[in-house]
Amino acid sequence: KVAAENVVTFINDLNVKLTDQLSDKLDQIENVLVSVESRISKAESKGLDVTTAKAEFEKAKEAITLARESVKTQATKTYSVDTVDEATLKTQMKNLSSGPRKTRSI
Repeated sequence: KVAAENVVTFINDLNVKLTDQLSDKLDQIENVLVSVESRISKAESKGLDVTTAKAEFEKAKEAITLARESVKTQATKTYSVDTVDEATLKTQMKNLSSGPRKTRSI
């Protein structure tokens, strides 16, 4: 049971660390997007056609918003096991280890 609790603590700590890292990366991507937006504006002021660039910029903004929502959802998750007996513990640990794998595909 102590080993299971250690695994749960490790997974919860890992979840916090990874969601913080993902949030930082999204901040970096948003900063790049600000630069892209500035370049689009400059090109537009020079009379260039920026229709495609604006459309792609909007797609990128939407993707960042969706990613940020997914990270926020993942960050609120906490993992636990409520052990009753050895068989139940084994099943719960199996489910616990598959949880983070499912969210990696986000």
